[in-house]
Amino acid sequence: GETVSEELLPGDRIKPEDIHVYGDHVRIDIPGVQWATFTPTGSMLPVLGSTVHGLQIPAEKTKIKIGDVISYHKEGKIISHRVIGIGYDALGLYYETQGDSNDKSDGLVRPEQVDRVLLAALY
Repeated sequence: GETVSEELLPGDRIKPEDIHVYGDHVRIDIPGVQWATFTPTGSMLPVLGSTVHGLQIPAEKTKIKIGDVISYHKEGKIISHRVIGIGYDALGLYYETQGDSNDKSDGLVRPEQVDRVLLAALY
């Protein structure tokens, strides 16, 4: 089999003490959590697709890590792609993103474009 690198795993944002599992429901105590659905473009398959529901939290720009799936605004659309690089240039902080099924980067995303970070994908 192919060895999978952990370098693109999202950051861990849920504390075990914030997860409560009961016989008929689960409660996760997370401030600012929001329910999300995703447009079926295929760019994030097999992680995200039209049948996947997500939990997202407001993005803390300085806590975004390589591997996180962020939702950002570009040309009037909301795009949810994985962060594959973080850096600084003459304009300041940027994130480089790419869909998991795409073969090229989206280019640079600025912090002011970023809205939310994917916390969980529910299948």
